[in-house]
Amino acid sequence: MQHICPACGTEYELGPNTLPECPECIRRRMVHPDGLSDKHKPATNPGNSSYIADGVNPKAIYDYMSGGSHIANSGCEVFYAPSYGSFNAVSYKPLGQIPGSGDFGSSGPTPSQFAVWVDLRGNSKQGTHLNFEDEGHLNQLIANGEWVHVPKCSQCGQVRVYNAGDVCLNCQVSGGGTGS
Repeated sequence: MQHICPACGTEYELGPNTLPECPECIRRRMVHPDGLSDKHKPATNPGNSSYIADGVNPKAIYDYMSGGSHIANSGCEVFYAPSYGSFNAVSYKPLGQIPGSGDFGSSGPTPSQFAVWVDLRGNSKQGTHLNFEDEGHLNQLIANGEWVHVPKCSQCGQVRVYNAGDVCLNCQVSGGGTGS
């Protein structure tokens, strides 16, 4: 179901595999250009942080995860990190399989596999920003309870929401029960 954001006027789709709110409002919370800080770029990585491969386009990754306009099936999984009080979105597909994200090849060490948008609500001084995880560490965060899945809409049970008991915008607009 298409929505028009009351805060910024952007039209967007809200569904089971999208970010739980307007993607443009989330994008505006980014402090770094396209949400990518220098510590996550290969040329300026301090050696102890995850990083993006040369040629990978952070905007294409964000558009894919937020359900942007493209042909391929897209989306993300949203988690809450209790120790940080942040909501984080993990790409459904590994980097390099996201349409338009660029060349995943690298002559150096292998970059992390999955894109993660950290702090969707932009509460940290970094704002909403891009991070990367390999599959093993991501699974460990989930298994240890450091990251927990956010709940789904209390009416349709399909669309992710930030808090248990919340009703997604689809149900608020349609009167509930249909989701997307």
